[in-house]
Amino acid sequence: MSSILKSRADKVVEGGAGFQGGEERGKVYWISDLRIWYMYRFIEGSRHWNGFGTDEPEEGENRTIICEINSPPEGINRRIGGAFARDPLGNYYLVHRGKLGGNYSKKLFTEKYRGEWTEVIDGNQTSEVVVIGKIDESIPEKIRDFVYEVKRMKEDSSNLRDMILKVLQEYSNARNESFTGHPLAKLIRRKIPRELERITGDERYLVRGSAGQGNWATIPWIAVMDPQITDTTRNGPCIVYLFREDMEGVYLSLHQGVSDINKEYGGKKGK
Repeated sequence: MSSILKSRADKVVEGGAGFQGGEERGKVYWISDLRIWYMYRFIEGSRHWNGFGTDEPEEGENRTIICEINSPPEGINRRIGGAFARDPLGNYYLVHRGKLGGNYSKKLFTEKYRGEWTEVIDGNQTSEVVVIGKIDESIPEKIRDFVYEVKRMKEDSSNLRDMILKVLQEYSNARNESFTGHPLAKLIRRKIPRELERITGDERYLVRGSAGQGNWATIPWIAVMDPQITDTTRNGPCIVYLFREDMEGVYLSLHQGVSDINKEYGGKKGK
């Protein structure tokens, strides 16, 4: 499978792939006609690591992983998301158990996946898996379809909790990527504020999010303001979702803007 994917690549760069808790660095294989990149590493005694994403890689840069399709080095390991299966005719298939890892539960995958599940003999039991595709020359297209389906599931998650978890999971690695047009910056500026507007159910509230201006902010935030009191985070009280710099948590907090106060009265009197 790895050989087939690498042979389809028309661009290879040295770069990195970020995921929750770390990153992998090495050769990144870009298959331009499928709009996916691929990285591979064998982790001794653990798994065959296969990372995939959809943003064209550039030399030396990091890209955020959309999904991993890992498999055990041998035998059966149901804790690992991917596996290989064989039919009675001796054909091999790449399958997935629906375990995406990170903050994405199998329950979310099961609820949002739009494809079919197949029952297979799984050692001493039967299990339902997603058959990604047969291991032949068509496997890159089958993997492309699966990667973009996972991307859709993650992006379509309209639950506020899921969107906040996505920021916590991906922001640190996103800061190593280009800011302009980045989907995570759009999530903070647009999608989360729209979801908060829906939750409040009151059009008079202003909801604004920021991931930075021109460059990634150290601490992103989303603020809810009452324009009768203030229409800017620089002045007056507002409710703010404030993310920790290390992305280990987020706080729903009551903030008092002091920029205008300090500007008018100076630092000492303003304080």
